[in-house]
Amino acid sequence: MTRGARLGKRQGCGQQGMTLLEFVLSALVMSLVIFVLLGRLASVLEGELDLLVDIEAVTVNHSVNAMQTALTLEVSRAHAQGEARHLPEWDGGNALELIQSRDWFRGAFVEGLPGPGTWSYDAARGHVVYDPRYLESGEEDGRWRWRVVHSNGGLQLQPVALAGLPGEAAE
Repeated sequence: MTRGARLGKRQGCGQQGMTLLEFVLSALVMSLVIFVLLGRLASVLEGELDLLVDIEAVTVNHSVNAMQTALTLEVSRAHAQGEARHLPEWDGGNALELIQSRDWFRGAFVEGLPGPGTWSYDAARGHVVYDPRYLESGEEDGRWRWRVVHSNGGLQLQPVALAGLPGEAAE
């Protein structure tokens, strides 16, 4: 008998390969292993997406706080220099202009541009716009919006809901 024939034969039974029962059990074990591994992979990917959503939320919050701080400093500067009468001109203004480091600011808002993960200014509406990469805004266009509002002698960056704007379709 050749060496190849000896390797394929079971010792003592004269049968080649696996029995149907052995094949079914092997397939079952492999299926369970694959199922468990895919489940683990899915949970890891879901956890990674949750982490990315959290990171983006913190980054957006940081940017909004930076703009609000810059607006507060602008109010202080205007009062110190006797220019407080010009503060109402900031209604609907571009708070992004006040940020010193604006690498993430891509310029004027254009529908469809600049793309996810960037800030822009919609001059037609007077909105600071963030186009999220992972966060969901709940708005029809999927973007987050804020507006500079002059009130009580100060400037506030307030969130905007498109459904609440004049001329916008309500949900």
